Amino acid sequence: MKLIAQAVSYSSVVGGGILLMTEKGHVAFQIALIGSTAGISKEQSKAMAARLVELINQHGLEVPER
Repeated sequence: MKLIAQAVSYSSVVGGGILLMTEKGHVAFQIALIGSTAGISKEQSKAMAARLVELINQHGLEVPER
């Protein structure tokens, strides 16, 4: 199954993340980006999510079918 990545809106409660969706738009996985106690900022989390989305969508991501 080929997956497409999309960044989710940043939340001050849960941080940032990425949705991995099927080509039909169904959410298959969610990747959470949670900063450590080192003080990761909202901007850093959003930048990391954007870069990971770019890489996944550019190079593709496939997982085996059930």
